Amino acid sequence: MVLNIARDPSLKITYQIKSRKPLAPRFETKFDQIENWQIKLYNILAAAKPKVRRAFQPVQFEVNKLTAKVHDLCWRNSALENYRLVQNQKEDLEAEWVTLNQEIEKTSDLLMRKSLVQTLGDIETRMKRRQQITMLLEQVDAQMVNVEKFLENIVTEILQLQALGLDAIEKDRGRLIDKLQRISKQIDQFEENQLTNDIVISNPPVE
Repeated sequence: MVLNIARDPSLKITYQIKSRKPLAPRFETKFDQIENWQIKLYNILAAAKPKVRRAFQPVQFEVNKLTAKVHDLCWRNSALENYRLVQNQKEDLEAEWVTLNQEIEKTSDLLMRKSLVQTLGDIETRMKRRQQITMLLEQVDAQMVNVEKFLENIVTEILQLQALGLDAIEKDRGRLIDKLQRISKQIDQFEENQLTNDIVISNPPVE
């Protein structure tokens, strides 16, 4: 079975898709759109003449690599998204913040007031933490939208080159590969920047 998968491109891509780890619902739909372009490219090249298919193989390799990289990015951030959902369902920090402010205004007991102010500070710290998490996840969303649009353009360019013939493909293939490698490096850089954040993606903060 393993040998068959290695030899048959259709079985290989089907296996890759089915073996991908599940993502948080937030990312699933967006990633499906990216994956659809990967599949569309496979179908285009599967229907092409063998020489054309071989000419585009390095481009297809980079598309597959980019798709896998985006999936890994989403999977690593899925724990953070699930954490965000659980925390938001468990408690309403904004409501607690309003209530505490009202209690602070009402109380004349200095010790009670000091305790309430301290509790308010803790809540504000947690609120800021959640805002950081939300911002980070929104940045992941933006990366996915960018990649989806990018792959749409790549597939369009491939169709145009295919219509122009093999000479045009071989002449312009390197440019497509460079573009794919650049956006792949952008994903790498984005992940490096995430690691400098004090929120550890694989081990979300405990409140």
